[in-house]
Amino acid sequence: MDLSVNGRVLTGTWAEQTQAGGRYRGAVYTGAIQLIEDDNPDPRCFAGKWAGFGKDGETNTGPWSLTLVDEHVSEQAVALWNREPE
Repeated sequence: MDLSVNGRVLTGTWAEQTQAGGRYRGAVYTGAIQLIEDDNPDPRCFAGKWAGFGKDGETNTGPWSLTLVDEHVSEQAVALWNREPE
């Protein structure tokens, strides 16, 4: 994800590379995303929508949310979350 902030709004792009041996054979999908910060500051959450093209050129959309898990950006926090998805 590459996001910019304008007040309570996050706007940006996302990219996903699928598994080489999976249904989509390693295809890379990209799209746009826009989220707004929830009024509840604890925990800090953003919710909104994503949009992107599917494998047949159709336009897909759906919900997306981000929740602050840890506000500390120590080396340990980066090591904990900087990993390949499971």
